[in-house]
Amino acid sequence: MSRLWREVCLRCEVGVSDSRYEELGKKGTRPPIDISEFDRERDSLDELTRLLQRAYAGLAAMGLNYVAATQSAQTTARRIGWSAACWVARTNDDLAGTLCYYDVAHFPSEPEWYRHKDVAHFAQFAVEPELQRCGIGSALLAVLERRARADGKAHLACDTAVDAASLIAFYEKRGFREIGRQRWPHATYESCILSKALT
Repeated sequence: MSRLWREVCLRCEVGVSDSRYEELGKKGTRPPIDISEFDRERDSLDELTRLLQRAYAGLAAMGLNYVAATQSAQTTARRIGWSAACWVARTNDDLAGTLCYYDVAHFPSEPEWYRHKDVAHFAQFAVEPELQRCGIGSALLAVLERRARADGKAHLACDTAVDAASLIAFYEKRGFREIGRQRWPHATYESCILSKALT
């Protein structure tokens, strides 16, 4: 199954505002979103790390010390290495987003819910700030859900800071519900565990 998923490329058409069209240099067209699995030969860990840092900068400014806000390229590589899949999204060949999928829990500090065999979870989810609200995050989640279902998972979960109201609203709009709380060893904040039934 993993070899098949490495070859997946999803093209989606998304609507963006007129100002975004101008920024992208594509006024009057809809920029395509290309999603494929991270490839160490093609994709730059440094570029991906900088995207993560930009995407999480607003949360860091709120005093929320998400790992992705300051992580090194080595940490990005480790987190990708632990994942069952990592996808990157591109618009007009420019890096626009990323997401890591975990089909099993790896560490004792992870929430109990993540250790259930029928639960998959995701992390290191980011979209370039200037391209948020263009459908890139939703497209990444669609690929993720398809993979989790193909792997026989019944639930898809994630966690985020309880103070990250806009992120919680984003997930709730897509069918996720809070099922618990978690305090990560490194974190200055409490996280809520969000989960969505896939069946």
